[in-house]
Amino acid sequence: MEFFSFNGRAGRLEYLGIVMSATVVHFINALLFVDLESFRGDGTFDASPLYFIPFVLATWATWCAAIRRCHDLGRSGFFLLWQIVPLLGLAASLFIIFGRGDDMKNRFGPPPWSISNRAEKRAEIERAAVWDATVNQPKPEEDWVTEEGTFDMDGLWNESNISR
Repeated sequence: MEFFSFNGRAGRLEYLGIVMSATVVHFINALLFVDLESFRGDGTFDASPLYFIPFVLATWATWCAAIRRCHDLGRSGFFLLWQIVPLLGLAASLFIIFGRGDDMKNRFGPPPWSISNRAEKRAEIERAAVWDATVNQPKPEEDWVTEEGTFDMDGLWNESNISR
């Protein structure tokens, strides 16, 4: 997991894990560094300068995870701008959280390590099996001879060592 990178893709569990961790960091950060008695009626408060370091790091990690989650859905990070629009923002947020990512490689890279990566691995195995089947096809004009017997041109097994 790359917490501070915009490149790649993030699955649902990775995204929710980072968002939940950032929420815990913000909560603990507020308890430690914000003077709760200093809240004023105008919405300002006094905070320690140390408050801003974990705040910026947790917020940056959340943004990076959200952009990588958009990449997993096949959209660019600009899709997050829909969250600004009042009602569409809720729908966009739900789509980011619950939307199923692309099963195969998209323009942002291969799928994350989650279940969707298995589909690509399964497709690679199937392609390899088809390739082996086409490369290793017997030639119709050849007889295959072994110590126990032969295969004739129709692919039938002959136990005698007498070839046609």
